[in-house]
Amino acid sequence: MSLMMKAYSAEFKADAVALYLSDPSNTFEGIGNDLGVSRETLRNWVRAERKRTGVAGGVAGPSHRASPVGDIVRVRVGGRKQAAQGPDTEA
Repeated sequence: MSLMMKAYSAEFKADAVALYLSDPSNTFEGIGNDLGVSRETLRNWVRAERKRTGVAGGVAGPSHRASPVGDIVRVRVGGRKQAAQGPDTEA
């Protein structure tokens, strides 16, 4: 049985890294699950970006373009957070 590596576009990788860096509470596991990539794959992308930019850590700046990947994940994560908080009690 052989394992096939998935090929991800540079745009997908950049969007995934930006999403991870956009909120200090994000985890490799959580964002990886939302995007369907392993936490180690995402971690490697983040490490490569930090090395490339010379940034040791922290939060990324605002994105200058719309990201369909980011939009999808923000909806998923937002829905998950809302579900964890329970139904609205306001009328």
